[in-house]
Amino acid sequence: MRIHDEYFDHALQNSSIKSSSRSCPLVLNFYTLENFRQRLAIEKRRSERLNCTSSIIFLDAKNLINGQVTLDDIMTSICATIRITDAMTLHKNRTLLILLPDTNGRGAFHTCKRIISSVIQLPASRMKLTPDNFHIKVLSFPESKATAADEKKPAADDAEISSTKTVAEKLPFKTAYCEFLRLSTSSYNGSSFPMRTDDIFFWDQQLFSNYLSRGKKWIKRIMDIVGASAAIILLLPMMSLIAVVVKVTSPGPVLFSQRRVGYKGKPFTFIKFRSMHKKNNDAIHRDFVRKLINGENVQVKAGAEDDPFFKIVDDPRTTRVGRFLRKTSLDELPQFFNVLTGAMSLVGPRPPIPYEVNEYKNWHLRRISEVKPGITGLWQVSGRSQTSFNDMVRLDIKYAENWSLMMDMKILLQTVKVVLAAKGK
Repeated sequence: MRIHDEYFDHALQNSSIKSSSRSCPLVLNFYTLENFRQRLAIEKRRSERLNCTSSIIFLDAKNLINGQVTLDDIMTSICATIRITDAMTLHKNRTLLILLPDTNGRGAFHTCKRIISSVIQLPASRMKLTPDNFHIKVLSFPESKATAADEKKPAADDAEISSTKTVAEKLPFKTAYCEFLRLSTSSYNGSSFPMRTDDIFFWDQQLFSNYLSRGKKWIKRIMDIVGASAAIILLLPMMSLIAVVVKVTSPGPVLFSQRRVGYKGKPFTFIKFRSMHKKNNDAIHRDFVRKLINGENVQVKAGAEDDPFFKIVDDPRTTRVGRFLRKTSLDELPQFFNVLTGAMSLVGPRPPIPYEVNEYKNWHLRRISEVKPGITGLWQVSGRSQTSFNDMVRLDIKYAENWSLMMDMKILLQTVKVVLAAKGK
């Protein structure tokens, strides 16, 4: 077991904390940072699957340490206060992270009050510490859909979402970002402190995903730029011809643009050749998506029993030319420009529409929080419309956890075969 830093060694060697005592709260509740990360990853996955809430308390101990009160005193007091199933670690020397499994924001609030009371009651801290010395922030996960106030507001129109705002800030639905419970002074006689928690929140992805390696991300980005540039140059005559055909066969713009949810929930403008009639109603697709994501496969299944596929059949919104473009995947060609801008990658999950994400279960969010969306992906070459939504998400997660340059090359080659075979259904 790798020890995080000298504080852990010192705590175990302190005369008031006997390392030989297996019943000592500090030994049972205090984790090295590495083991805490692993425990957090497990709890997050469990919370996503079981739809139960857990929380992390961020406690800045900087203002609590003085000549009488040591960091060892504070950690010992907290470990004696929290449950045996909770976990604590030291992050960046002075910030204590306390994991509370199966505890929502309200429960974490009460735990904060107990911690404050316990530390203040330390013999060495009497007449020295007050609740104002405590700087606390609480993170609860998985994220709730929205606050009661948000739910009363009309849903934002997709077209009105600013590209500079995250989906989490503009739409009332579950997001890949954490929802902070900021405890005000009037709530617990303390104050919140500024701290970046993005890295903490995505620890579990760093443990399980090869995609997040900085070096590999640069390699993938270079491949995206080279590949997209080459594709645009080679396919420009074909794209020009498609643009003319789309324009002369139905009224409306050549390109269809739509707000989609990208990496870590950030929205971007997704473009493709228009395959539908102008000003169509998306109610059909919204209903289909809701049923598909919620596992109502019987209602959305088409095709034979031995060759089922999950797709809207005879979609009245689609033009005659559009049906051909979709079947051959030629409508996707303009997305190479999305790749050049960095919003998408050549290979990755299909970018969802915001109202799709509104139907996601907590574990579904991993497909947009762990990897950048792509033009093609493991799902597209592994069954596409023949694959249920849950299986599609599993394939996207598998891709993120096992990413390699060779895997991308294989998927791109398989995509060419699928497109040439016109298996888009």
